[in-house]
Amino acid sequence: HEELLVNEQINLLSENIETEPSNSSPKRVVNKEVDNEGEVGDVFDDDKSAAFEQVRLLQETIAANAAALEEQTRLAKEATREARSANKEARKLRKHVVDLNADLESAENEIDAQ
Repeated sequence: HEELLVNEQINLLSENIETEPSNSSPKRVVNKEVDNEGEVGDVFDDDKSAAFEQVRLLQETIAANAAALEEQTRLAKEATREARSANKEARKLRKHVVDLNADLESAENEIDAQ
């Protein structure tokens, strides 16, 4: 569920980033930013490539995390099956021990009666 939300956010980010034709030269975008003394200065960003790269890296991270989550889920299910099987076997063995103890007690009682 979280993966879908993150993918939706990335898609929205991707849609909001304007693309430039590949034959155009990179444009510089000027952002006004206030420095520590309260003066307005210009901050230059190279086109949108940094944003695209960030989106690409986020998508790779999400894909890797999704694969890791699938593997973790598979391992957790396998461990749960093994634990249930071990518990079932332990119950079977405990019942067998109870039966053996009952047989032993019965045999001891027979010996005492003779």
